[in-house]
Amino acid sequence: MRNIISADIVIDRIIACEENDKKQIMSRFGLIKIDLSKTILFNNGLLGMVDKMSFCLANFPQNTYGNFKVLQSTEDDNLSFIILPLGSIEEASHYINEVDLLEAINYLNIEKENVSILLITSVHQKIDEEGNKFSQISVNMKAPLIIDSLNFTGVQHVFYNDIYKTQHIIT
Repeated sequence: MRNIISADIVIDRIIACEENDKKQIMSRFGLIKIDLSKTILFNNGLLGMVDKMSFCLANFPQNTYGNFKVLQSTEDDNLSFIILPLGSIEEASHYINEVDLLEAINYLNIEKENVSILLITSVHQKIDEEGNKFSQISVNMKAPLIIDSLNFTGVQHVFYNDIYKTQHIIT
């Protein structure tokens, strides 16, 4: 039987807050706590933001958003993203083809057991035919964030095939 690290364990490794390195930020989602000792360094920044390289993963203030987390910039308190953590390769393969993921982590030279896949999430406000407002959630599967949870480094990896969308609707 293979030893599979669950998404919760991998994400907890990145998100756990140590008292000494804790910083509180008033984000657009409310007051969040980040652990600066768990800063994830994106050496090339994120797409369209090459100068923003340091981020921390945090829980939402009221924990009302289920599995979703906040990816908060440590350089700009006003820059944060809603993230859907997929966890390990096995768990992420429900969204992204496992062969594509394995090729990406091999190319990035990340050990499989240290990988966590995060999807940047967007919330779209819509109006149906009857005039009722509702929210629709999409994730960017074309350019997931691939995190090395041991070294606290990350890359926004772009898949260049057409099967993945930047706005893949999940609700």
